[in-house]
Amino acid sequence: MRFDVVESERIEFKEAVNDSAIKTIAAFANGGGGKVYIGVSDDGEVVGVQDVDGELLKLTDKMKTNIRPDILMTVSVDVESYGDKKVIVVTVRRGSKRPYYL
Repeated sequence: MRFDVVESERIEFKEAVNDSAIKTIAAFANGGGGKVYIGVSDDGEVVGVQDVDGELLKLTDKMKTNIRPDILMTVSVDVESYGDKKVIVVTVRRGSKRPYYL
C-alpha cells in the first residue's frame, strides 16, 4: 500500500523508531514543526509497525533521554491505521525552548 502523503520539508518517513527519527523530531522542533510517520518507507510504502506499544515506549524513552531540553510538551503522538497496518504519527510543533539538541 502506498502512502497518500509525500515527504517534504515538514514531512518525514521512517520505517522504525531509530536515531534518525529522533534527530528529525529535534530538527522539526527547532524549525517550523512537522510530522514524522513511523512505519512508512522512504519511497512511501506503508510497512507498518509490528509492536505499536513497544515502539511507542521506545519513542518516548528516546525523546526523554536523547533530546535536551525536554521536548515532550512539543510533540503529540497518534496511531493511524492504513489497511491492516499501523503507523505512528509524531506531530512536532515549533518548540518554545529552542535550541533542542541531542
